[in-house]
Amino acid sequence: QWNLVVVGYDGNIQRRLMGDWFGEMSPERIGVIMVCLGALCFGSVALFLFCRQRRATVNPGISLLAPFSRFAARYGYEPKPEESPQAWLRRVGESVGFEPDATARLAGDLETLLYGEGDIQPAIVRQQLRKLRWKVALSLR
Repeated sequence: QWNLVVVGYDGNIQRRLMGDWFGEMSPERIGVIMVCLGALCFGSVALFLFCRQRRATVNPGISLLAPFSRFAARYGYEPKPEESPQAWLRRVGESVGFEPDATARLAGDLETLLYGEGDIQPAIVRQQLRKLRWKVALSLR
């Protein structure tokens, strides 16, 4: 009586409504529905766990520039808003006394690596960034 008055739930109405939707609700039918729902749940979990997820491809220029950017920011060389990576590298290179030719070559190679306009190996840019990193570290000590 409490369910009907307070909650508004009547088991007979519920059974009649479910019977209209799914037909007669026998124990066998309830069991089949429960097994199907369980298989659906376990199947979705198994699909999530056992299917290999693909890693997102990251541009090698970004993966090389990000650690150097964090390193240079610790030394006070943060990129200005709306400043391209090439302009930022030129500015950092000028401030620490890096050779202008090497800075221009690094900026050009990084642009090629970032935008894929040519054929450049990431190892070359990594080596150039390593030299600039040493220059940044030594110039501020």
